[in-house]
Amino acid sequence: MKFLFLVNSAPYISEFLGPLSKALMPRKHEVILYLNSEYAKKYYLNYYEEKSKIYERNIMKMNKVPIDSNFTWKNFFETWDRYKHFNLFNEYSYASINIEKTYSDISFLIEKEKPDFIISEPPANVLTEIAYFLSKKYNVKYLGFIQSRFPQRIDIY
Repeated sequence: MKFLFLVNSAPYISEFLGPLSKALMPRKHEVILYLNSEYAKKYYLNYYEEKSKIYERNIMKMNKVPIDSNFTWKNFFETWDRYKHFNLFNEYSYASINIEKTYSDISFLIEKEKPDFIISEPPANVLTEIAYFLSKKYNVKYLGFIQSRFPQRIDIY
C-alpha cells in the first residue's frame, strides 16, 4: 500500500506520524511525504522514514489545475477565522494563490502516486481541507490524527 503523509508545521503531529511512517516501511508499504514549508522540512522531516519519497511544496512547479466547481470558499472559514488576526487570509490574492498551489500539488500527487491513504491531522487548515476534499474526489482514504482531550490518547478522524 501507499501512504501519503502531509508534513506541515503542526508541532505535535510529526512526533506521532513520523514513527508511524517508520513502522510502515519494513512491512513493504511505500511512504510518500509532502512537505508544505521549509519550516516543516527543517524541524519535522527528521521524525519520518528517511527512505521516503519526498515532494517539497517550495520545489514543485506544477501547472495550475482547474479547481473543482464543488470546492468552495466555505471550506476555509475555520482557517480564516482562526488566523484572521494575522491577516494571512484577508488578502484575496494571497489566499487564492495559496489555495490554487496547494490544490494543484495535492491533485498531482494523488494522480501520480495513487496513494491508498492520505495521513495528516483532521481537516482544519488549507492543506488538510484541500487534501480531504481531493481524497473524496479520488476515492482515497483520509486519516486525520489529533491529540485527544483524554490524556494519553490519539483521536482518528
